[in-house]
Amino acid sequence: KDKCLLAMSCAMYGSNNNNLKDALNWYYGYLVDSGIEVIEDIQEFIGYDKDDHNAKAVDSSFLESMITYPSNYIGYYLGTPWSPGGKALWFENRIVSSDYVDGGFTICHDKGYIDIMLQFSGQYFEGKNNFEYWEMLRVLKVVYNVTCTRLDVAIDDYTNSRIPVDQMVQATSEGNNFGFKSFKFIASGSVTPGLQNLDHTVYFGSRESAKMVRVYNHVFGVDENGNVDQALRFETEFKKHYAQAIFDVIASLDPKMCTDYPYRSLATQENRYKAMCFWLDSIRKYANIIDVEKLYEVLHGCNDSFEILVGKIMSALAVESIDFRDKSSRKDRSKASRKDTKRLGFYQDFINLIGIEIGLRIPRKKSSVQTTIAWMQRQVSKSLYIIKSGLGLTDYRVFMQGLLNTGSNKMRIADHKLVAFIRDNKSTVLAT
Repeated sequence: KDKCLLAMSCAMYGSNNNNLKDALNWYYGYLVDSGIEVIEDIQEFIGYDKDDHNAKAVDSSFLESMITYPSNYIGYYLGTPWSPGGKALWFENRIVSSDYVDGGFTICHDKGYIDIMLQFSGQYFEGKNNFEYWEMLRVLKVVYNVTCTRLDVAIDDYTNSRIPVDQMVQATSEGNNFGFKSFKFIASGSVTPGLQNLDHTVYFGSRESAKMVRVYNHVFGVDENGNVDQALRFETEFKKHYAQAIFDVIASLDPKMCTDYPYRSLATQENRYKAMCFWLDSIRKYANIIDVEKLYEVLHGCNDSFEILVGKIMSALAVESIDFRDKSSRKDRSKASRKDTKRLGFYQDFINLIGIEIGLRIPRKKSSVQTTIAWMQRQVSKSLYIIKSGLGLTDYRVFMQGLLNTGSNKMRIADHKLVAFIRDNKSTVLAT
């Protein structure tokens, strides 16, 4: 392990492949001159060819991340596959660490890069403060420009009384929920947030969706006197487009936006305004998910320290991922919108505890020609084949003409625009 660590430590100083080759050449010569055997696996991993003493062109940023940030020690197992679980892809090699970071990587020699995935467990973050959370995301975004596939944000209630899980379950059973369709219990027990022996988890939403909330009793440990250190936890799991949006919003925050910026000579109102405007422009592309203008107004009038601000924003994003509103005035509650409903008092009180309200949106999926055709291929093609086989070609054509006549009577303005698009892009549609 020491040899592996030293080799990668030397390589981190290479800012490009040529510098990396020089570093590896120098270090290989140092090891040989010192009588130290160079392990074959390390040579293979770092791309070193011992016959001509030239390093292959590999992405040095991968080696840098392996040694400099964010874990104390990261090692690897060549040829041991790894996957984050579920339906995710498998990587050819496994990454392990000493502080709850794992992952995998695949060396794509033909494409000239290394495909790597790192996964940070909840234990990795315990004991860190909000500034350290932000700092980590900032480095991953600015230095490595990572793609975030999942991000979990949790709020711990040590009083076991402030997270309104009882009312959340009741409102869902009455159909007054927004942002998710289903909820379920894992294990048994009554939903009573005031009890320390809460022995189950309540899920709001589906594991397959882009966001899901779970409420459960999280135990940190037991002290020397036998006292249980625990809290009621509200945890939101963001995935897909939500994960990247939340990641960028938090990572793009700038300490200069707050009045407690340590460099007093730069903590002017003008610099604060510039930092906010730059941040606003960087996240405007997520306007369909987050009300960026509303968030800007909140930040503009905020006098919190940067660490507190980061905590409030993360908490607000977690809490506003779902909503509970009064739909009793609507005959069909499934068609109710946020605009024509009022948030239930218990959940507004919960949001007020956070201190800020961001305006996390729940965008509707927009259909396109490609998605429509994909749906037809997946859901309709087999049914049409069955009908054609049963009716025969002649009667099938009569049947289809009847369907087309029915469809023509339902055309809207948006549908006519779609027809024009298809007419102008026949080759693309037919290729699909």
